[in-house]
Amino acid sequence: MTNTGTAYQELFVLTDDEYTGPPGTSFACSICGTPVDDRPCPDHAPTQVPGLRLVDCDNEPPHIIFVHDADDYGVPCFQCRLAEYAEQERQARQCRHGGWHSWRITGRLATLAYGLGITSGNAYSYGDGHDGCVTDIRFRGSRPYILGVSRDTWRCWFSGHRRGEPVGAGFCGKCVPWPCCGAISEAHAEKCPEADLPVTFDASVPPGGFVCAVPVPDRPDGICGMPVESEPCSDHAPKRGVL
Repeated sequence: MTNTGTAYQELFVLTDDEYTGPPGTSFACSICGTPVDDRPCPDHAPTQVPGLRLVDCDNEPPHIIFVHDADDYGVPCFQCRLAEYAEQERQARQCRHGGWHSWRITGRLATLAYGLGITSGNAYSYGDGHDGCVTDIRFRGSRPYILGVSRDTWRCWFSGHRRGEPVGAGFCGKCVPWPCCGAISEAHAEKCPEADLPVTFDASVPPGGFVCAVPVPDRPDGICGMPVESEPCSDHAPKRGVL
């Protein structure tokens, strides 16, 4: 590399219509237009900076990394070290499983064992030589399925009812009916005092624009239209304690 008296800059040229260099270039030398996405310009990037010096790098071409100029035993190239560590990690991730881990029948048997409750789960690995390898087969822990039926459904059967509408946390509405109205669905009963009224957005109504959406045929939009931004609809909100 050579030093020049002209200031060296790496310009962002990906969206520059006037750039005529190689396509797909993100950054280029401000002096000659050489792409510098991978390394600085070999002709114009400065290599002598007062108070700084380049690290000791055996790579070809060498990495351009400056450190403080000091009388020491040398500083290794950080980028080479990172590349070395990355290669070691890549080697450690390489597939060393037996061929049967990637067989299609192995995946089907793992799925069957999970559904029957024999195992509590497993994992699949891809990349770095893995081709859908079945790994981490677990025999401990809770089984989500037993004999092909989910544990939540088994709980309903043991409680003496068929599974109803799911309402959250694995329970159905028959397991935990609403205490206020006895509804066994995710929604309250129609006239439940705890039920939420249907609302809709109307941009013409300030400030928030939410209005009561209870159907009222004789209204212009076919709904109540009462603003409910600050309080429930006075006409349709059920009175608490009255069903």
